[in-house]
Amino acid sequence: MNEPTEIISPNKKDNVFITRIKKYQIITITMAFLLLYRTFDHLIYYFKEGNSPYQAIGLNIWLVLSLHIVVYILQWLILTWIASKYTAQSLKEKIYGHPIITLILLVIYLHELPYRYANSSLGSNLVGIFELTIYYAFLFYIYWLIICWLSKLIWKRQRYQWIWYNKLVDKLIVIIPIIYKFLLGIIISIVVFINLFTILTRITNYSGVDIWKLFHFN
Repeated sequence: MNEPTEIISPNKKDNVFITRIKKYQIITITMAFLLLYRTFDHLIYYFKEGNSPYQAIGLNIWLVLSLHIVVYILQWLILTWIASKYTAQSLKEKIYGHPIITLILLVIYLHELPYRYANSSLGSNLVGIFELTIYYAFLFYIYWLIICWLSKLIWKRQRYQWIWYNKLVDKLIVIIPIIYKFLLGIIISIVVFINLFTILTRITNYSGVDIWKLFHFN
């Protein structure tokens, strides 16, 4: 008697979106978090106030939310595409090769951030500060890539090799991703906790007086 044979089909390749989600999980989590935060922020304002700030210029709230989703998906595609062009090692070598450009742009970026926070509506809360920080980091990263490319065209050979700089880069390449993941986790946890606490207080009509007394003794 012949036993039934199992037909094993070849593994299907994941589509582009699934592949990028699996490969660039931190980028995906970051963009998904910001998209969800902005979406719920708009919806809460809309249902609380009964209108949307965008209605003044003739835009429907649902159209605005749809555009938000499209914009964040496009940003995610651009970020993952750029990330796919460099490995950690190739990026490190590029940083090694352009110490002066890297240090100058880093100083400018750190100098500009406080002004960006002060002059932007995004910088008024924790998530806004986080989003503004990574937005300008990405912008300066693009500037850095362009200047490095132009520099390579003009100067064919690397003229500077600083041992202290290379050691610093080696440490930062390891430390920065760890710090970023930690901060991202903390921010998401805080936002989730605040929103859950707000929902529970609305449902149970909890005034929060005892918590106020706990932190204010006078």
